[in-house]
Amino acid sequence: MSHNRRSCVMHQRTFSQKHCFKDINKKDEPIRDDIPTDFINDKSSHANLLYYRWLNGKSKRITSRRLGISYNSNIQARDFSTTLKTGIKHMYRKCLNKFERNLSPNLRTQKQQDIRFKRSCRRVFNKMRLPSNRKATNQDYLAIARKHHFIFMNNQWIKIPI
Repeated sequence: MSHNRRSCVMHQRTFSQKHCFKDINKKDEPIRDDIPTDFINDKSSHANLLYYRWLNGKSKRITSRRLGISYNSNIQARDFSTTLKTGIKHMYRKCLNKFERNLSPNLRTQKQQDIRFKRSCRRVFNKMRLPSNRKATNQDYLAIARKHHFIFMNNQWIKIPI
């Protein structure tokens, strides 16, 4: 810091906001209608938030520019009969579907996105343990992807208990 301006670790953030970066304006964050402004970070608030997301039936679009992918995520409620049959006691599940590859128009960025996506696929698919005399089928790839909550095909969907 110039002009002998210093601060301790506890006040470094406040100091830098008020003195170093005071001319930088914050971006206007989009107002999220699914999270109330008086949200308290506790278990019951998260349960209520999950319930209202299910009740409204909203689908959330998740996009990764780093990998060049996007997919939908929505909340589904399980019915009473399936919870008794399977023994899994989760009330809701998150459904991931409508996978898309949306690569950048820049060729260099597109190449990096493709490399990163293939690396993610290799990381998941190398965990597959098959007998040495058998080749992997499409069902094997889908099963290991479902186990690791990894979506990689257009018509694929995964249901995750939450």
